[in-house]
Amino acid sequence: MGQLRDQMDGDLRLKGYRPVTRYHYLRCVRSFAAYYRCSPAVLGEAKIRAFLLHLIHERQAQPATVRPATAPTPVAR
Repeated sequence: MGQLRDQMDGDLRLKGYRPVTRYHYLRCVRSFAAYYRCSPAVLGEAKIRAFLLHLIHERQAQPATVRPATAPTPVAR
């Protein structure tokens, strides 16, 4: 996920996100990629939804944990 991670971090920096916020966004993407064991670049909306449901139901994540994963990020396409 190196190049994609670096691009996302750069986009977050350009938008002025603080280091701790960037860390949380990148951690969410890292967890998402680890769950499916592949690059987030090849995963679509259905996989994102399934991952969020996994966080809520299987891992019993609190809303404060899931919120960063559902927040829109300013990543260029």
